Amino acid sequence: MSQLNRILPKPEEKADEYLQDLALLMALHCVRNTVIEDYHAKGKLIQNEMKAFNKEVANKLYTMLQLLLSPHFENFRESPMFNRLFYRPSDWDKSEIDKDLMGAVCYIENARIVAPASLLA
Repeated sequence: MSQLNRILPKPEEKADEYLQDLALLMALHCVRNTVIEDYHAKGKLIQNEMKAFNKEVANKLYTMLQLLLSPHFENFRESPMFNRLFYRPSDWDKSEIDKDLMGAVCYIENARIVAPASLLA
């Protein structure tokens, strides 16, 4: 059983709780544990601001997960309004595998996970 399976409820059993927990997991590991943590550590963000930031990010991620994955929003996802509202940024770089996060996973798993070389290059 993976650690993720121990952290998150089974999606088919408690879909809403699963998405809430997934949003928190993503907020911590994909947003909080980034340069934003450096700003917080240097005092550029005080504790109350950081707490408000964490809450806003987790809430937005949870909402997006609901909109993207919940059967309740299937009709909305198929509507033209969905693409107008949730456009892709045109001036951002393409997403890439985060080498630090992937490297930590590979190190911890002690080569049980063999990531493709192209992801770690």
